[in-house]
Amino acid sequence: MFALNDTNTYLVYLIALAGLLHACLQLPAASLLHMLTSTMGRNDYYKAVRLTLATVVGVLLATGVLLMLLTLLASLPYALYSHLVSGSLVVLSGLFVMLRYFRSDQTAGLWVPRTRVRWLHKKIESIGNVPSAFGLGMLTILAEFIVSFPLMLAAGSLLAYQEPEVVRAGFSVYVGLVALPVLIAGMSVAGGVSPARLQRWRSNGKHFWQFFIGLAMICYGLYIASEQFIGNGL
Repeated sequence: MFALNDTNTYLVYLIALAGLLHACLQLPAASLLHMLTSTMGRNDYYKAVRLTLATVVGVLLATGVLLMLLTLLASLPYALYSHLVSGSLVVLSGLFVMLRYFRSDQTAGLWVPRTRVRWLHKKIESIGNVPSAFGLGMLTILAEFIVSFPLMLAAGSLLAYQEPEVVRAGFSVYVGLVALPVLIAGMSVAGGVSPARLQRWRSNGKHFWQFFIGLAMICYGLYIASEQFIGNGL
C-alpha cells in the first residue's frame, strides 16, 4: 500500500499551496454568488443547491483537465526548465494580482474585461438548469486561466515524473482546493446566508486579499524558480 514519505509529503504541500492560491482568485465563487442572487430571489432553495453542485462539478472538471494537460506538458523531454519558467510566470502573475486584480471602485469587481463580464452576466442570468450551471463552472475556470495558468503549470511541473500515487494525491488536493470556495459559498447561501452579505464581505476585504494573494504568489514563484525544494529530496 502506498504511503507518503517525508519527500512526497513535502511535494504535496507545495502543490496544495499552489491550489490554495488558485482558490483565492475568487472568480468562480463570485460568479456563483451572482447566479444565486437571482435564483434565491425566487425563494427556490432546492434549485440553488442543485445549481451550486452543478457549478462545483464544472469547476472540478475544468480544473482537472487543465492540470492534467499542463502536467503532460511539463513532462515533455524539452521541458528542462519547467520549474524556472513556471516560477517566473507565477511571480509575474502575482505582480498583476497585487496591482490590478480588483477594480478600483467600491465593489468587489475583478480584473476581467468588461465585455467578458457582460457576457458572463448574461449567461448567469439565463441559467435555469443544471447543465448550464455546469457550463458556467467550466467557463469561470477558463476565464481566469490567464492568471491561474502559472500556478497550474507550477503544480504540473512538480507532478511531472512522479510516482502515480503521488500524482493522484497531488492532483486530488489541488483540484479539491480550487473547488472548495465555490462549495463553501454555495452551501452558505443554501444554509440561509444572504449572497449580498457574502459579496459585501468580499468587497470589504478586497484590498487585503489583493495584497496578500499577490505577495504570496510572488514568494511562491521565487521559491519554485530557485528550485530550493530540490534540496529536500525532490
